[in-house]
Amino acid sequence: MLDRIIANAIYLVPARVNKFKKQHLEEEVLIADATKARKVKSNQQARYEMGWVIARRGVLMLTTTCT
Repeated sequence: MLDRIIANAIYLVPARVNKFKKQHLEEEVLIADATKARKVKSNQQARYEMGWVIARRGVLMLTTTCT
C-alpha cells in the first residue's frame, strides 16, 4: 500500500486527475493509478521479463465513457 502511495505521488496522479476533471466536466473518473506499460505483439502473453525494467511509466485513468 505504501508503494502505491509513493508511486502516485511521484507521477502526480491527484494533480492529473484534477486537471482531467477541469477539462472534462461531464466525465466521472472511476479509478486512477500510476502504472507501467509495454507494447507487445498481438496475442502475446504478458510475463515478467527484463523489458519491464525500461517500461514506460504513466497514469492510467478509467472513466465512465471512452474519452
